[in-house]
Amino acid sequence: NGHQQRNGVMFIDPELISSVEIDKGTSAGMGGAGVLGGIASFNTVDAREFLGEGKEFGGRLRAGHGIGELGNGTYFNGSALFAFGNEIGDVLLGVSERHFGDYRAGTNDKDNLGTQINLRQFYPTAWENWLNSEVGEMDSVTRSRLFKLGLNLPADQRLQLSYMEYDTDSKDAWVYRNSDGRSIYYRRNGKSDVIARNTAL
Repeated sequence: NGHQQRNGVMFIDPELISSVEIDKGTSAGMGGAGVLGGIASFNTVDAREFLGEGKEFGGRLRAGHGIGELGNGTYFNGSALFAFGNEIGDVLLGVSERHFGDYRAGTNDKDNLGTQINLRQFYPTAWENWLNSEVGEMDSVTRSRLFKLGLNLPADQRLQLSYMEYDTDSKDAWVYRNSDGRSIYYRRNGKSDVIARNTAL
């Protein structure tokens, strides 16, 4: 995400990430274009991570769920990856789904937040209520798909086609103060439905 969202947004599902590489400093190589700060490369999972010599299929199942208040808005988070192939080529199929809801932001070091946030100095009771309340209207659902088809060529060369889809639905909300000035509530102002598709050869 660029400064004040001026340079666009990158959508990526952590369930489909294999590794992240950080290259600090200037770079004129692939993806660099003479950058000064460095490059972050996100690598998605590959079929070869689940296959090996004498192993023609493999995969990974992962699922998680929050428990009570300790879940802090995590209702479900899971993925399924399946790969099959041989020395000629391989195929990877992956799906992921994430469900999140209202959460508690926490109150550690609240005295260091300053007096201007949410008009703390004028409405101290509402400010305390705001810190101790759940952040509301935060429901979101994300579904991701990943497909890779690889073909091994002579002389250690490889041809690969990949398709990744990221679909997320979420709400846009803001905090409002009740007329009595003693409590706050969240109200939905809109919603976002974003679909990002990436294809590479």
